[in-house]
Amino acid sequence: MANKSVEFIKIELFKQGNKTEIDHHELKGLFEDIFKDHCILKKLDLFPDIKPDDIEPKYTLDIVSENPYLFGRICKQKSNNSVILRNYETLEADSVFDTEDAARKGIEVFTYFMLDYNTGILAIVNASDAPSPAVLNQVLDEYNKKYYMRQISIPNTDGVEVFLNSNRPELRALEFDIPSPSAEYLQKILGLDEDKICDMINEGVHSARIILKPVPYKSIVKETSKVRDIVNIIKENKSKYPEHVIVKGKSDDFGSRPFDLHAKYFSYPVTINKTHIVEGKRIEYTLKEMDIQFKTGIVNAYELNYDILLALADREMDGDE
Repeated sequence: MANKSVEFIKIELFKQGNKTEIDHHELKGLFEDIFKDHCILKKLDLFPDIKPDDIEPKYTLDIVSENPYLFGRICKQKSNNSVILRNYETLEADSVFDTEDAARKGIEVFTYFMLDYNTGILAIVNASDAPSPAVLNQVLDEYNKKYYMRQISIPNTDGVEVFLNSNRPELRALEFDIPSPSAEYLQKILGLDEDKICDMINEGVHSARIILKPVPYKSIVKETSKVRDIVNIIKENKSKYPEHVIVKGKSDDFGSRPFDLHAKYFSYPVTINKTHIVEGKRIEYTLKEMDIQFKTGIVNAYELNYDILLALADREMDGDE
């Protein structure tokens, strides 16, 4: 099981030349025309001038599905000498591709993304060594130079403000880490005698995590003025808890969700399983099965946070004035 995070990015669309911003809804037609004219089996070469055996890596866009959102993979070629091919019967190692094969084939790392044309919001899984979401700008940079995109990561710091200013906010839970808790504090909390506390401290207690939560399906505080007072106090004192401060809240405008006061950008966790059990044996998921997992996870993350993402991105739903 792998815990990953989905990050959200606002796409702005501009005309080259006069640099004027145009309606992000135009992106759908631009992308679909490019895909129609330049894709090979729903694969788009983002840097066609780069050859597979060049020093610079190739990047490829794989379109997995286009309804209701554009969902796919952004792929980046790894250098042939960064991986090896091993025969596990003889344990001999060799290059994955010889010189001739390297001119036609490659090994790639990739990350999954989803783009909602209606809102102009991009959701992408954060993965190490994977292509940057900025590579997606190459769709227009390479195939329609009349336009260009700008990506703006949706800030997390505004998220708790949206919560505070929403309709009837309720405080569902609080989490924060107390750095280097004192022996006196631990003694009161844990009810242990002084000798045992001293032994624990000598072992090096780095922090203590405090979680305040109500009974299931209830809120800690419902009165709007009190919710705002409490959260504002936590915001003012978050430097006292430098590693972990989470405010969990709900309102009439959106369901219950956490707000990390230290995270720079808004994100949402997803769980992806790499293996499963078949007839008592653990096996890896196929690429198509991973497509389904990632699509489900990204779409759920997006739709669960839809209302707050629109507010953070200052975008309106279709039909809104």
